[in-house]
Amino acid sequence: MSRVAFRILLAALLLGGGWLALRLTVWKFPPPPGVVITHSLAPTGRYIGSPSFLVLPDGEYLASHDFFGPGSGEQSSGITRIFSSKDRGKSWEFRSEVRGAFWSVLFAHRGAVYLLGVDRHSGSWIPKGIARCLHKARVVTKSENSIVIRRSDDGGRSWTEPLDENTGRLKTGHYGFAPTPVIEHAGRLWRAQGAVGMMSVPVDADLLKAASWRLADEQNPDKKPWFGGDFEGWGEGNAVVAPGGGIVNLAKVRYLKPGDDHAAIVSFDPDGKQASFDPARDFVKMPGARVKFTVRFDPVSGRYWALTNYLPPRYYGDRTDLRRNTVALVSSTDLREWRIDGIVLENPDTKYHGFQYLDWAIEGDDIIAACRTAWPDGLGGPVRQHDANYLTFQRLKNFRSLSPL
Repeated sequence: MSRVAFRILLAALLLGGGWLALRLTVWKFPPPPGVVITHSLAPTGRYIGSPSFLVLPDGEYLASHDFFGPGSGEQSSGITRIFSSKDRGKSWEFRSEVRGAFWSVLFAHRGAVYLLGVDRHSGSWIPKGIARCLHKARVVTKSENSIVIRRSDDGGRSWTEPLDENTGRLKTGHYGFAPTPVIEHAGRLWRAQGAVGMMSVPVDADLLKAASWRLADEQNPDKKPWFGGDFEGWGEGNAVVAPGGGIVNLAKVRYLKPGDDHAAIVSFDPDGKQASFDPARDFVKMPGARVKFTVRFDPVSGRYWALTNYLPPRYYGDRTDLRRNTVALVSSTDLREWRIDGIVLENPDTKYHGFQYLDWAIEGDDIIAACRTAWPDGLGGPVRQHDANYLTFQRLKNFRSLSPL
């Protein structure tokens, strides 16, 4: 054997051995439940965030996510990726990457697909304690971002670019956002903004024109007395048609006492201009509502449904906002009285396992969903349950037939 041939053989053996070792390492860590849509290695510092899920009129599925974390560049320009499935979620392929898109939701309207969110994170990189002191001194620590919308006429393969107020750049300021539903009601599309805000637009308007949209001003009530002073905030709300036909924003509430989760119901007038909220009545107990959730109405059962991070007593502990190892299906007939219909995802480890922020749709008797999933992969991830390394597809069969707890 020549020296060159020997070196080639040795390199092949070494590479093969390394690959085998990697395969054996990963083999020790089974994949997460469901179908893996995509995976991000934790050492990159890019974590899977903001899942959104959409079923197109032809039956094709779309799922999207953004990246957050120290390697994501989220505060300069968000990155969102879109994936597609043509076999009802059994396999997935990458479809497109959109730069300047963060906390974004997919929705379909009149033959087109839209992506609505902000262009980047508006938060500060400064540690929270220092940022609070600077804020009290009236020193600006947050950068501005813009609410942006894009249209795709080819199923999410290519997208318009929001350059100005006529092409999808809707408003500039300091905006939080989340992929929660865009719904049609009374001739308008509605989308919750924060906890006490609402966006809406006529169904026949040009959605890329800023002038088409109405943004209700967010109010800032005195929150200090709420929950005995333990109220930490609210947001990531859902636009929902209430039983009486009005539009409400159903939002998560950061009150973190174990076993006492609440949501907030903020009501709007028919024009979506004025909000009303009564803290004595409009905080409602909802299992898992301390963490972001998606609510949708099912006309077959006449119930509102959500997949939430309900926390059974066996998992109580500190930082309940970060305990996301359990997902429950919950439902209500009136948005005020909620029941637990079943535990649908669970792992006993609260530190490195998380199923969170599920966005979903109803398909016949099933719920189908995209899930931001933290699951040990043998490759350094996840850093913790919050910093998800997978986007997974979940199918919950015959969801209406579960036995309530």
